[in-house]
Amino acid sequence: MKASELSGNNLRRHHPMMRHRKEQQLLNDTIAMLKDMELSPWSPMQQVRIKFIAYYCGKPLDPDNLIAGMKYAVDGVVAAGVIPDDGPAHLLGFDVEYHKMHRMKDRRLAMEITEVK
Repeated sequence: MKASELSGNNLRRHHPMMRHRKEQQLLNDTIAMLKDMELSPWSPMQQVRIKFIAYYCGKPLDPDNLIAGMKYAVDGVVAAGVIPDDGPAHLLGFDVEYHKMHRMKDRRLAMEITEVK
């Protein structure tokens, strides 16, 4: 999914069924990626911070739109059992980091989850 498709503003412009498909795709892709990582068995992290790292070309998404667009990726982290819930008791906050890329094919988004002890 392109980074521009994750913008909260952009998602609102789509027909509700198309928006739902994109949201479900992001949720399912996140769960699949976490399962493919073949991490050793873990118990859910109790408190985390999440950093979204945007590798962009051209104009970057605003931080508020980037975070809003990643809602379904965070839901996928919960569904995969990495954290028990995405409420404020478990998810302490978000950070956003940007890296400018020179080629369009290098654009991507990454999510880094750090346990807070």
